[in-house]
Amino acid sequence: QNFVIDTGVSPTMINLRVAQSLGLSGSTRTIHALMHDIDTTEMSLESLTLGPIRMKNVLVVARDLTGLEKEVGVRVDALIGLDVLRQSSFTIRYSDNTILFGSPALSLTATNLGNEQPMASVALIVGNQPLRLIVDTGAADIVFFRKHIDILSPAAKVQHNKFNLGGEL
Repeated sequence: QNFVIDTGVSPTMINLRVAQSLGLSGSTRTIHALMHDIDTTEMSLESLTLGPIRMKNVLVVARDLTGLEKEVGVRVDALIGLDVLRQSSFTIRYSDNTILFGSPALSLTATNLGNEQPMASVALIVGNQPLRLIVDTGAADIVFFRKHIDILSPAAKVQHNKFNLGGEL
């Protein structure tokens, strides 16, 4: 299967096409996708393997991911989220599109992703103000929410419309 690693997703989401081909069914569940609620179907996968991660009876949601596939230009069978990724330490090496499982190499600087469920976040300081940054490998940009935008310079107050699985942001 063609998995996309997305630390902004939890629970893991499989393409409805894949769920149908596996003969899976489930119940309707609405999940929150940043600023939108989206309808999905909750179901259980008998097993899921990703590198050293091996899980049984994995609770996932299914949704038609055709729009995402068109946007990224590849077939997407599943968005592997933090519910699966939290089972092992990992390093994403963007320079060669590699994910390494296990403890990071000694030359890397590691940071704690916090305990907020279901998202990974890191502490940072912007303009002398402490903030938490959601670490979302599925996002192409840094997004500040309006209630925090006043910490930036007036020149940074530019609004751009972005999209996620739930729609426009």
